[in-house]
Amino acid sequence: MVCSSIVMINRTKFMRMSGKYGNLQLAKILLTGVMFSFMLVSCEDFINPDQSLIVESSEMFDTWYEYRAAEMGLYALQQDLVDQLVILGELRGDLLKTTENAAPELLEINNFSISPDNPYVSPYGFYRLIAASNSLIRQLKFDHPEVTDSEELSISNYDRLYGEALCMRAWAYFNAVRIYGKMPFIYESLTSIEEIEEYVNTGKIIDDVDYIYGPDGAIADTVYNDTVSLMKRFVDLETVIDTFTYQLENNIKAVGVNHSLINGDNTWQATVWTDYSYYCLLGEMYFYDQNYLGALEYFNKILYQEKLLDAARFRLDSRFRNSNWKNIFSDIDIDEHIYTIWFDRSYEQTNSLQQLFSPFSKNLFMMQPTKFAVEGWECIWDEMNVDEVNNRLIDPGTPGDY
Repeated sequence: MVCSSIVMINRTKFMRMSGKYGNLQLAKILLTGVMFSFMLVSCEDFINPDQSLIVESSEMFDTWYEYRAAEMGLYALQQDLVDQLVILGELRGDLLKTTENAAPELLEINNFSISPDNPYVSPYGFYRLIAASNSLIRQLKFDHPEVTDSEELSISNYDRLYGEALCMRAWAYFNAVRIYGKMPFIYESLTSIEEIEEYVNTGKIIDDVDYIYGPDGAIADTVYNDTVSLMKRFVDLETVIDTFTYQLENNIKAVGVNHSLINGDNTWQATVWTDYSYYCLLGEMYFYDQNYLGALEYFNKILYQEKLLDAARFRLDSRFRNSNWKNIFSDIDIDEHIYTIWFDRSYEQTNSLQQLFSPFSKNLFMMQPTKFAVEGWECIWDEMNVDEVNNRLIDPGTPGDY
């Protein structure tokens, strides 16, 4: 479905966070099958372990702009995962294959013979995104506890930002577990990549928790540490879907900060998590769980909007007839795009997809569509006339849009 696609445009306003993929030993842990079973617990117990999380005053944000910077950081980390999602997701499918120029790492993936040190298979990028999401979620819970109050009817930007962070974390888990089969569940108190690395590479981690007592506390203005032992658990696709559909449906009041109110750029409606992308994520999760009624419930929220100003929104209309369909990919169109990841080299935000796919000079041309994909696209015929009573082809029509 169009609504569940991610469109990538060579343009951006997002800030890029510095850092490189780290220790590939993490990939070895996931891909060599060293997985530990765990006892299933309820969704509430699983996503809310008793850790008494408190944020130190020195870690608190002072202004909205600090929250906005943290929000942009999440999207920058998601950008870093795009190459990996395309290569690991599609190169092992029916629509892509390698060319004679392909690097050994891509051949390994295409042939399902992946070595642990293959740079494309490291889960480190997912860990970074989950850690950053945990950090922002924890900060919002402490600084603005109203975001967790379901009875509070007023909706603020902090509520919307909280919804974005929960969606981003669920998206990271959902995509990671589809790639790796299982994924270590990363507790919300683990907000740095160093903590996560220790947690993944050992059987457990002793987590330091800071307690702060205010003027009304038993001991005024006292700070001390307590410890909690976090046992390593791995989650599969079923558990991820069960856990995060519950969380997204019950813990979110609103999704998507409308930055266009400040800068006048309405394309923000397609470049951050909004209600529509939230519906898409839930719909796709239920679809993978073969809960088709659940999927239909959320996809219908997009297809049949109550206050639809433009009847063609999120649908192909006459603007895209003939070869004009490619205009969908040339700019941001909030009537066609639900969620878009932008790139711009001027911001040092690049991806290697053009190099990997383009046959023109200066590019590497390591991947291309399969014969099955090409035939499925080019062998479509328009205005085919079939006698449905006798099941007989009357007129094959004309070749479709190449």
